[in-house]
Amino acid sequence: GKTSAEIAMILSISENTVNFHQKNMQKKINAPNKTQVACYAAATGLI
Repeated sequence: GKTSAEIAMILSISENTVNFHQKNMQKKINAPNKTQVACYAAATGLI
């Protein structure tokens, strides 16, 4: 995986924006961490 800083650079957004969206995703699916968000996204066909 990539760090928040790397994702921010790729998407041309701030690292804070990346972290904000990541935390919102965690809350929506009740995931304890980013790894679980990625697993959920893969399992549901989002990525």
